[in-house]
Amino acid sequence: MPFALESFLEFARQWLSFKAPRLVTAVGRIQSDVLLRHGIRPGNYTFFCSQLESLFMNPVVTALEEYGVPIQIASRLVPKLGDPKTLDDALDGLARRRPAEFSGLTVFEQVLIGPLCATPAAQ
Repeated sequence: MPFALESFLEFARQWLSFKAPRLVTAVGRIQSDVLLRHGIRPGNYTFFCSQLESLFMNPVVTALEEYGVPIQIASRLVPKLGDPKTLDDALDGLARRRPAEFSGLTVFEQVLIGPLCATPAAQ
């Protein structure tokens, strides 16, 4: 993998989705404490941090990546699962279907999601 691409992926995984939200949350707590002492209403960065953690995507999509489903595939699966609101709902939806039931997936993609589905993908 080219160094530039590897560096970007490392940045996206470590900084954007983990380190930056923690730092912004820490700064938010500090500014809240300081501003409240001076009678000024502080900002709330909770929503921004949650969006940053999920790389500004549906959080279910990024959570599925932790289960081995690449973001590109997960982003196509989530609508086919009825846009689940939680990871548990998405996993339940996958567990009730066979990989071949998801139209538009290649055999390779079906094999990737197979362990999460009702039956394994065709061998």
